[in-house]
Amino acid sequence: MIVLLLSQTAFEEMGAASSIFKYVRYLCYFLAALLILQDSYREKQIWGVAILGVLTVGTVVCSGNSTFILYLIMILAAKEVNVRTIVKLTCIIQGAMLLSIVVMSQIGIIPDYIFDASTRQRHGLGFLWTTTGAILYFYFMVLYIYLREERAHLIEYVILEAVNFGLYKLTDARMSFYLSTLLLVYVYVMRFYWQNRKNRIRKNRLLIGAPAFFCILAVACQIFYIPTDARWQKINSVLSGRLELGCFGWRDYGFSLLGTKIEWIGFSHNATAGAYNYVDCSYMQILLENGLIPLVIIIAVYTYIMYMAVKEKDFYLQTAVLLITAFSITEPRLLNLAYNPLPFFGITYISLRGRSALFHREGHRLNRRVRFRTTHVRLKARK
Repeated sequence: MIVLLLSQTAFEEMGAASSIFKYVRYLCYFLAALLILQDSYREKQIWGVAILGVLTVGTVVCSGNSTFILYLIMILAAKEVNVRTIVKLTCIIQGAMLLSIVVMSQIGIIPDYIFDASTRQRHGLGFLWTTTGAILYFYFMVLYIYLREERAHLIEYVILEAVNFGLYKLTDARMSFYLSTLLLVYVYVMRFYWQNRKNRIRKNRLLIGAPAFFCILAVACQIFYIPTDARWQKINSVLSGRLELGCFGWRDYGFSLLGTKIEWIGFSHNATAGAYNYVDCSYMQILLENGLIPLVIIIAVYTYIMYMAVKEKDFYLQTAVLLITAFSITEPRLLNLAYNPLPFFGITYISLRGRSALFHREGHRLNRRVRFRTTHVRLKARK
């Protein structure tokens, strides 16, 4: 994870750092593959992993991009790891990396690239693209709120929003700023809403369809985008041209089951020469480069995670899935494990399968302490 994040910073352009990061990443993938081979699987699990492996290899062959299979290796290797531990480590690493990279860029150890110098003066803050730091902070906030739950104090919300606003002023990363602010306000308000409610969290089954809804909405808007229509132009302008780029991507590469080889141009200050064609939308990017089948699998995994969050009345996980799948309409990190550890929830839930096993093995539900307190009171009354 550290190496993946470092590859998004100015360190990537310092001498042999890029090669070192690459070799370390592949070493980690190799070790993860060894863990998978050492694990024991039931017959149904073996067939499932085998089918998934064949589809993934097909995607790699068709697209020429090995990222999908490498992430799959990391996810499968973590099936026996407590998912809350993964989230804690991810949150700590993200916070430490963000702080250290920004500080180093301001004291001159690594460059602070300036983007759009003639207009908005957007700072890279040590990263290769101006929005990367703000986006990393958004994911850090989602994980932090998820871990802290109702224990977070008002001062924590104030500090988080102050840092969020500071990053916004330096980077002009609007979408991550708006969603981060929405996250803080929504969660804090809901805490007071619950205080006088007996049923603190309801099973809102409509949320289960959120990942599929955002996926269909994003892809449909880009496919049916009309460049000459004034209303579409306004929406495209609000989304910083993302609708148009997605529409052009669909026009140029079209539909495939297992992906197409694409050379993305853009995304950093020293982009390869050529016409900018980078599609930021996670759903459209996966559909174009990896194909329809991988996209359906990914949406199914997120749907299952949301299903379990609703079933277990885990408000904070529901919120995390909702915001991250919504954010993926404009950002390409739906499956980037360095930013987003939610896919690990999928393999954990599928591996555990049972509600009782989930309750004993994992400790991430909002209402778990409420149930413990209730049980304690009943036992005390019996005595």
